[in-house]
Formats: sequence, structure tokens, C-alpha cells
Amino acid sequence: MLDINALKRALKLQQKRQKEELEREQQREKEFEREKQLTAKPAKRT
Repeated sequence: MLDINALKRALKLQQKRQKEELEREQQREKEFEREKQLTAKPAKRT
């Protein structure tokens, strides 16, 4: 007999991990975009 609750728990944990991974990925994207914006601006106007 398969333990449904254990299965649900494992599934929830997996989804939580995937969500966290996704958020980290998006955070990295944002950082990267910001870096690009910063470096894209001409520096000689200062």
C-alpha cells in the first residue's frame, strides 16, 4: 500500500524547491539586467 500522505508531502516539498529555484533564477536575471543597464550608460558624462 502506497502512503498517499507521504507522496503528497514529497510533492509539496518538490514544488517548494522548484519555486525557490525559480525565484533565485529570476533574482539573478534582475541583477544581470541591472548590471547591463549600469554598464550600458556612457561613463563620460560624469
